[in-house]
Amino acid sequence: MVDDFNKLKGSGWDQISNIKEYHFVFNDKNNGLDSVLESARAQLVSENPSITFDTLLPREIEGIFLSLNNDQLVSLGFDVDQRKALEVSREYLKGMEAELDRGHANFVYQTLNTMRDIISSQGDEGLLLDFGIIEARTLQHLERIEDAKIEYESLYKRYPTDVRAPLYLAEYYLKIDNYTENQRLLDEVKAIDASHWLYLFEILVRKFFLKEVISVTDIDTDSFPADAKIKSDYYRIYGNLLQNNGDMKNAIAFIERALFFNPEKISNYDVKISMAINNLPLEDNGTERKK
Repeated sequence: MVDDFNKLKGSGWDQISNIKEYHFVFNDKNNGLDSVLESARAQLVSENPSITFDTLLPREIEGIFLSLNNDQLVSLGFDVDQRKALEVSREYLKGMEAELDRGHANFVYQTLNTMRDIISSQGDEGLLLDFGIIEARTLQHLERIEDAKIEYESLYKRYPTDVRAPLYLAEYYLKIDNYTENQRLLDEVKAIDASHWLYLFEILVRKFFLKEVISVTDIDTDSFPADAKIKSDYYRIYGNLLQNNGDMKNAIAFIERALFFNPEKISNYDVKISMAINNLPLEDNGTERKK
């Protein structure tokens, strides 16, 4: 912030027209400004009392953008065609999924609230469903479990042929030890689409919770979905299953492959740390545990 201002001032701009305001664009991911940036701003104010110094954050830029009409958007080079708008919206939701993987649930939740009216105005049921799914998943990440459950139940009623809501709901019931309700939902999804990757994945999640025994020879890695992020999830859950069975060598190998296919998913690192701790000798003096 300070360096950029000094470059601006030193470039001779101030001789053309006095600098009255300086706004530093900063991506805070909705976490707010840190003390270092606030300190830098205070320094600039002290050294340049005649200039207003401020920051420009993503939510403020979004507010400016969303206030523009179609003519203004076209003049800036944006395509306002409805099909293009749907494509951009879907790509944006994929970006929010990536942010969830990175653990930025607060940022995603705030961004989804900003997007809500835009998504609704496009009147596309598929887009509304995708939005609802990622919103419910975000609530889960924020540990607003009951809110997520209500959202999944609502989505399942509105879109009874889509398997994602009931499957994420099934996992919710596993986490509260309601295996009967989990199995009921899995059976319902089986009748809809027994080959869906998420259904097969949730079957593995159930095995993990039930601590079922599995051997590495029972795992067909060639059958994993081609999508790198989904493949990573499969390697992680199998790594967990192998860890449950005490096969630490293969469990570690599987979580390393999970990280290879999706190095930005924070839960992959959670599992790796868990495995590292569980693999320590009992006589460890604390050095290796700390490492």
